[in-house]
Amino acid sequence: MRPAVALGAMASIALLCVGIVASGRNLVDSEATSITVDEIDPAMLELPEPDDTAAEGEPDTAVQPPEPESEPAPETTARYQRVEPRAPLSDLGQAKQPDIKRPADWDGTSLHRPISNAAGTFEAMGYSVTIAGTEPVDADETCNFKGDSWPCGARARTAFRSFLRGRAVICAMPEGAEPGAITAECRIGTDNMGEWLVENGWARAAAGGPYAELGEKAQSAAKGVYGPPPVRIETAPLPDGAQLPVLEADPAEVPLQ
Repeated sequence: MRPAVALGAMASIALLCVGIVASGRNLVDSEATSITVDEIDPAMLELPEPDDTAAEGEPDTAVQPPEPESEPAPETTARYQRVEPRAPLSDLGQAKQPDIKRPADWDGTSLHRPISNAAGTFEAMGYSVTIAGTEPVDADETCNFKGDSWPCGARARTAFRSFLRGRAVICAMPEGAEPGAITAECRIGTDNMGEWLVENGWARAAAGGPYAELGEKAQSAAKGVYGPPPVRIETAPLPDGAQLPVLEADPAEVPLQ
């Protein structure tokens, strides 16, 4: 039984191979008959001869080499010259430079790292300077505003220190001034220090001085030492039964026994 099955399988494989070969031949024959090639005309392969009889009026677009008689540009050793720009055609051409107007006492002596102990006075570089035209306010002075007394001297000193901020002060020093107590007109930048103090009420104007009018305006406007005390921020009361936490002492501060 097994030999018969094997022979049948081999016969089937042989028939399948014969069918594949026959179908392949038919496919090759069909593709070969569908391709057609046109014959090439030999005249198409010949290049046209150049036409030597070109029209005389037509311009020649080819790049021409330089003429042998042409000379290069002459060499020059002159350097470039800087020329001032021309003036603008109108006011809208460019921004105008601001006119710097300096006061007559623009020049002076610079005093660095000033320290103030009272409004209207400061110390720097060995000088104890009092601002001319002002009456300084002592740091421990108290003022009364509508029956309310408050430490206006300490407040004025704080305001003056904030104005200084460690900046250099330029003063018109008296002739032959030596380190020590002097009275001079001073400024920081373009700000007149005496004018700033009196105008904001942190120093009183000297009688008959240049800032008397500013002092009257500051007093009428209740500025600085003429005004009310600064507003105090009061803490809200603690709720019933609440207690603040007890801070423990720093070990470094505990004395050794």
